[in-house]
Amino acid sequence: MADKIYKLIFEKDDGSEAEVQFTAPQGPQGEKGADGTSGKDGFSPTVYVTKSGKETEIHINAVNGPQSVTILDGADGKDGTNGVSATHSWNGTTLTITSASGTSSANLKGEKGDTGDSYTLTEADKDDIAALAATLLKENGVIGVVDENNNIIVSGNLADGTYNVKYEMADGSTIDIGNLVLSDKPTYKNLADPTSADWKTGYRLNSSGSVSVAEGITATNYVPVKNGDVVRIKGMNLTTHNTHFLKADKTLTAYGAGNLTNSTFAATDISATTTGGQFTVNNAEVAWVRFSGALNGTANDVIITINEPIE
Repeated sequence: MADKIYKLIFEKDDGSEAEVQFTAPQGPQGEKGADGTSGKDGFSPTVYVTKSGKETEIHINAVNGPQSVTILDGADGKDGTNGVSATHSWNGTTLTITSASGTSSANLKGEKGDTGDSYTLTEADKDDIAALAATLLKENGVIGVVDENNNIIVSGNLADGTYNVKYEMADGSTIDIGNLVLSDKPTYKNLADPTSADWKTGYRLNSSGSVSVAEGITATNYVPVKNGDVVRIKGMNLTTHNTHFLKADKTLTAYGAGNLTNSTFAATDISATTTGGQFTVNNAEVAWVRFSGALNGTANDVIITINEPIE
């Protein structure tokens, strides 16, 4: 065994000191001592934090009991400077945005697409366009309607004449949709047609669904109707002769011939006078009506409308 080296230090009152080193022989290894008693079980602390207002508390559950510490928030910082509102504007398809960082622009117009298939205006399209034109013209004191030849008939304070009407597309091109005829014609569609082969002067409607000779009486053309339609007629005495209510094949419905006043089997809201009348079709079989009676004037004065007032 190595010798053990010891050092002694001697200090005097005046602050001086002296050291003495000496060596002592290492003693023999002592016997192993008895085991000490077991230490206590360890303890794992837990920590959690709570916040209330500007105070934050840190809670610690330690071996020596719960402890906590409170930390206050720092003072509020100074208000920042006011921001700059962003603005934007359009010039065609170019969008310009101005913000605090400056002004930038971008053209958002996409590439031109392939040319689409050509489109031909249908009769329904023309009717819609004519109706729109009529509505716009009404705002200027003018009334419009489309006649049976698909002419746009306009009544009002414009000069009479025929005008070529073009519909302007979104790309600036135009489509010719027909003539605009300015006249004093009414706005309703008159279904009475004295030029029809079915218009019979000197005849009345009989109870078998046909016509019989009758001086001074006129039988009108067939007028197409459906259940729920409001039918109006003017210029004919409806109080003395038959009105026919017919099926799609123009054969009489049950009790289909009789004075209009007594035609409750096929109509409601009936009004029959010496100068005309009106009623609402109330029979699903009815597809045509036909009138007979003495005219108040000429054949051209007779007016028959469906769902349109006679003005």
